[in-house]
Amino acid sequence: MINIIKSEIIPVLHYGLGLLAGCIFVALAIYLGYLLAQPPGIKTSDYIQILVLVVITMTLCVSLYVQKHKEKHDESQIYLEKSIDLIKKAYDVLNGQGDGLTSERVAWVTAARLIKRADELSAEIGLRSHRNIFQSEHDYQRHRFGHLLKVNDRPLPTEFFLGKGHVPGSIGKSAENTISGKGSSWIPLTVVSEIYRFRAFPEHYEDPLENTARLSNRELERLWLFDDKGVHDYFIFRKHFSCVNTSVYEIERKEGGEKVAADEIDQKMASLSGTNFHCDE
Repeated sequence: MINIIKSEIIPVLHYGLGLLAGCIFVALAIYLGYLLAQPPGIKTSDYIQILVLVVITMTLCVSLYVQKHKEKHDESQIYLEKSIDLIKKAYDVLNGQGDGLTSERVAWVTAARLIKRADELSAEIGLRSHRNIFQSEHDYQRHRFGHLLKVNDRPLPTEFFLGKGHVPGSIGKSAENTISGKGSSWIPLTVVSEIYRFRAFPEHYEDPLENTARLSNRELERLWLFDDKGVHDYFIFRKHFSCVNTSVYEIERKEGGEKVAADEIDQKMASLSGTNFHCDE
């Protein structure tokens, strides 16, 4: 209701302010033209009036710009806060208000609607800085939803989506156990789609880490000096070893197809500990 009233009043206010500013500007322009059209010999007081008119006009224009920018900022801020708030509420609904992930159909439908509304509101965010903030919040919430949508640290099984009363390990028993004369508790596909689409990374996702540079030798040396030797030697480990399927290979020996055992890794790392990561620096 508030959004509807706001959407109707704000355009009227903008139009009214614009009309008022236009009338004042036209009046000032006419008066300024009148003064300039006067015969030579304009008095000092007339020059002062012209200067005052110019200052007033500039002040009016700046004030209108500031007011419009503030309204745009405030409106964008509201869309940002409300969209984030709806996402948090969707998480709480799915999380059973803190009791853990629920398979209740109503909870999933409600959460999907909240996420859909949040998506619609986020599309109205006008400022780039606010859009960046929302994307950062989306990354965080995507991580939270990813952890929530699991059972025993594994992806949700098929029977889970059949709703409250499902039997773990059996799709058939779950299908029979979750229907009644009033209908089924199966979670609608559109609902599952909305929630999992929110959780997934989009196809053209721009990873903020894409252009992040690795720690330099100087930075690694400082970590070593301040006793963060584990971080330093992890870089050394990743430089000399890689994993293929379930085996670890020393990079220099990888072409030969020979993997290394745990004791060989420990022996090698003991000799490499504290060395430079970037040999070319």
